[in-house]
Amino acid sequence: MTTATPTTTKTDRIMRQGLKPGHGYYFGASTSPTYVLALTVTDDVVVYIETSTLRRGTAPRWVAEDLAARAGVTVRQLADDATARKDRFAGARAAHAAAHGLAAQPADFDRLRVRAAPVNGTASTHWSAAERHGNVGFEEDEGVFTIELRRRALAALQADAAFEVRAIETIALCPTAGA
Repeated sequence: MTTATPTTTKTDRIMRQGLKPGHGYYFGASTSPTYVLALTVTDDVVVYIETSTLRRGTAPRWVAEDLAARAGVTVRQLADDATARKDRFAGARAAHAAAHGLAAQPADFDRLRVRAAPVNGTASTHWSAAERHGNVGFEEDEGVFTIELRRRALAALQADAAFEVRAIETIALCPTAGA
């Protein structure tokens, strides 16, 4: 009889080392876990920011570590499944799985509103391209898109030859441990 030795996964390492302040983790036991940024971690409590809403949350440490462990398994499985299916989102799923437990900067999650004009085209020809960058609106009178996105997505929009960035406005700052 042979016995298999379980492999050590990134999630196993995260849980052995514990959650760390300034690192991003997926939380949740569902198929769509929430990405959070741990602000402070004590022996008893984890204070975090939900990066999608910029809301502060608090959880007992053991609960937060359990949620991170379960979510780590989920995002890795979703990435593996997408790769096996040759899904068009396989690369994004793999990037999500890789981000679990890595250091993250709060400023990367600041919310921005960018006004960008389509280059060589119209709103209808550039709408899908604009949606790749964030939540999209269009101002008919000025012929510009209004794109709401995270600060970390700004460089990709600025490098996109389909758009001319005309204005950038900060609409919400990601809270930090001291805020």
